[in-house]
Order: sequence, then structure tokens, then C-alpha cells
Amino acid sequence: MRSLTRAPRRGVQYVVLRVSGELDLDTQEPFHQAVSRHLERSSVVVDLSSVEFMSVSSLKVLVACHRNARVRRHRVIYAALPRQARRLVELTELDRVLDIRETVAEATGAAPTVEALDFRAS
Repeated sequence: MRSLTRAPRRGVQYVVLRVSGELDLDTQEPFHQAVSRHLERSSVVVDLSSVEFMSVSSLKVLVACHRNARVRRHRVIYAALPRQARRLVELTELDRVLDIRETVAEATGAAPTVEALDFRAS
């Protein structure tokens, strides 16, 4: 699945977007659109645990999603970053800017309403 068309249900506190595949120049725009669409109604937890590769250019999209969330008074939380992605974020010191958590469970906390969706970046 390359992009999501379904909007989150009413009252959902977090949409968990499970990303798989590669986040790179070819997939970063559909990814940005998917996150932005869900930020219209709720905060988004981006589960990156199944991302096989993340390019340096995709970091700007993570920041753009973060800014978009702040404007909409929601949050975007990046969870379960694979080693390569975490290294990129740390080397660029974006871990000081972005909301990053070790697990999806830590990101959602005790939120009573969570909806999970998949995004295939390939």
C-alpha cells in the first residue's frame, strides 16, 4: 500500500502509521502526504520499526511533518527507529528537535483510542 485514503475515526487520539520499506526520494512525498492527512484530525505516531532504509533526504520530511503537527496543535511522534535511521537522526542532532520514542507503546502511553494503519514505502 503506497498511500492511505482512509481518514481516522472521529475521537481517535493517535493514529499509528506503520511504515515499511524504504523512505527515500521516491517515497518521501507520499509519506509526507499520508502523515499530513492524518494530522488534520489527530496526533500521529509513526512506527518506523519495519523501515529497511532511510535516506538523508527523508530527514527533511520528518522535520516538515513535525512542523505541520505543531501548526495543527497535534503531535507527530517517531517510534522504534531502526539502527540506521536512528544514527542519521542522532548525527544530524534532530533527536533534539523531533519527538522520538523507543517503542510505539511508549509513544501512545495510555491513550484510550488508537487507530493503526499501514504505509508501504517502496
